Amino acid sequence: MLTTLLNKLLQQSKQLENPSERPSIKKMRKFQIILNQWTLQRGPRRKQNPAIWREAQVWKWVLVETGQPQSDTILRKATTALNSTQNIQTLHLAHWRCNITDFGLQHLCKSLKRHENLRNLRILVPACLSISDKGLSYLGKSLKRLSRLEILSLSFSGCFQITGEGVLELSKGLKALVCLRRISLSFSDCPRVKDLGIKNLSEGLRRLRRLESINLDFSKSLKITDKGLESIREILKRLLNLQRVCLRFMDCPRITNVGLKYLSQGLENLVFLEEIMLKFSECKRMTDEGLESVVRSLEKLKRLEEVDFWFFECLGVTKAGQEKAREALKEVKKVKLEFPIQSARQVRRAPGVVKKRLRNRILKFGLLFGLVVWIFTYFVNLKLWD
Repeated sequence: MLTTLLNKLLQQSKQLENPSERPSIKKMRKFQIILNQWTLQRGPRRKQNPAIWREAQVWKWVLVETGQPQSDTILRKATTALNSTQNIQTLHLAHWRCNITDFGLQHLCKSLKRHENLRNLRILVPACLSISDKGLSYLGKSLKRLSRLEILSLSFSGCFQITGEGVLELSKGLKALVCLRRISLSFSDCPRVKDLGIKNLSEGLRRLRRLESINLDFSKSLKITDKGLESIREILKRLLNLQRVCLRFMDCPRITNVGLKYLSQGLENLVFLEEIMLKFSECKRMTDEGLESVVRSLEKLKRLEEVDFWFFECLGVTKAGQEKAREALKEVKKVKLEFPIQSARQVRRAPGVVKKRLRNRILKFGLLFGLVVWIFTYFVNLKLWD
């Protein structure tokens, strides 16, 4: 059944190659391949501005919970249908728990090289455990041909075989996307992507001077430290035309106030920034000092209209720090600050508070010990003089 439907799709794509046989704008349709339990459908096009898509076709593939051999074979057959078409400007590929491999991703990258006019590319392959650095190298090589790409969205969350070397190969392809305006990259729950991976990614992102929106997700990365946010600072310092920034570092326990200070140094130069979203939930080493540094950098931005902060389970952020942040951002039109609901016991056990209390106790004990030693030596010297 699948092969017959793909053959029909091939015949329709060949008919669209002749300008005389192309349908009108109203009859233009979006090819939507939904491969769930071996079914294939074609849905209507929902773009509001049909004039933009007069000479284009929109492809969307959604592959849901199939086995490894089925995923690669279906993707290979779908790419053969894609190769027979022309003037494709939008391609959406979403695979969820399909265990697609580097071999299947290689077939997709070969077909992408033939569509140099592609403007919008979205590849979402979360929880595909067989994708490794080799698949990212294939994707990086294919991105070098897509110099007209304007919107890019890639999600490799849960692909635990990806390391910093694969991110480096991907960043080499990002350097060629000179027309890119929006980018979204997700490497959440990738434990082998460390600070070096973010540094490798920064080498490709900081050359995209036309970027207006950036979305980076490195949540649940237990080995990312403040050095990773230092690389993010270098990215933000180069991309001065950014209007929207979204950074997700949830459940990264090794990030401290030093990392937030690095981030604030990059944010204070974004004069055209209109919207910012920072998610640092469950980063338990953060305190009011780090939050204050970020808020102080945002006060200088006059075009800022929307702020969204997530600091759940950051018990070092107290109510006094929350009130200061709300007071400093009162001129912003839309402010959403999500902080932990704290009790007195939780505040006393917060890592930053515990560290400060321990330091004060050590200081007091040291002063008391020094005073006792001084008194003892004083009386010993008196007895010796007598």
